[in-house]
Amino acid sequence: MINVPIAFGHNKNCISFENTILNKELCSPGKPSLDLNKLTAKKQLKEMKSDESLPDRCKDIIKNYLPEGATSLDFLADILQVHKRSLQIRLNEQNTSFRRILDAARREKFNSLDVQSMDATQIAKALGFSTTIALEDSRKRWNIT
Repeated sequence: MINVPIAFGHNKNCISFENTILNKELCSPGKPSLDLNKLTAKKQLKEMKSDESLPDRCKDIIKNYLPEGATSLDFLADILQVHKRSLQIRLNEQNTSFRRILDAARREKFNSLDVQSMDATQIAKALGFSTTIALEDSRKRWNIT
């Protein structure tokens, strides 16, 4: 129905549409069907994350996309469909920052990995680090050897 690539192996999936696309008329279904579909979609989107704070939602997104490069504010803002400055302001209003959330997401992801069966390069890649040295620096900061 919608021709988009699907990435498996993530805890969460989402499809984002611009408001202009959501307001376009559909060719095949009738207007009552379209209205019902819009209402259902809005209700489901509202319920999906209504109980989760912005920092928690950001942390979840980062954890799911660390190997794909979710280590930048630009990447996160793009996924959330907000301007990066707006995201910075909203995070600052909640007494946090992208760097703090990224560090917390990496630490949680590290704790969920089977590090005994992985070498340092695999762990670094899974956590979105460019080098194993950066991984080791974080492990020291987290008091994990």
